Amino acid sequence: MLAFNNPLVDPELPERKFLTWMDTVTTILFALEALSKILAYGFLFNGKKSYLRNYSNILDFIIVIFGLGSLALTDSNSALTKSLSKLKVIRVARVLRPLRIISRSEGL
Repeated sequence: MLAFNNPLVDPELPERKFLTWMDTVTTILFALEALSKILAYGFLFNGKKSYLRNYSNILDFIIVIFGLGSLALTDSNSALTKSLSKLKVIRVARVLRPLRIISRSEGL
């Protein structure tokens, strides 16, 4: 998805709408996975198996936070969003998503 995303393309094109939809779906799936792990293992203070005691889960959590922040800045047109438009740079953090997949593969 990241390879096909181009900010210079008209946002009304069907391809661009599909990429936006896929970005939203992917972010929601990552967030649901993180939430289910947090509920299963505990967030931080539940012993050695807590969610944030594993380095790959820390990377996952950072990706989810940046993804949700990116969605929040993209989806609404409020005055707050317009004043925070400079923070849209956090979309660059989507580059971390492939790292998440690579960290799961022990052969890589």
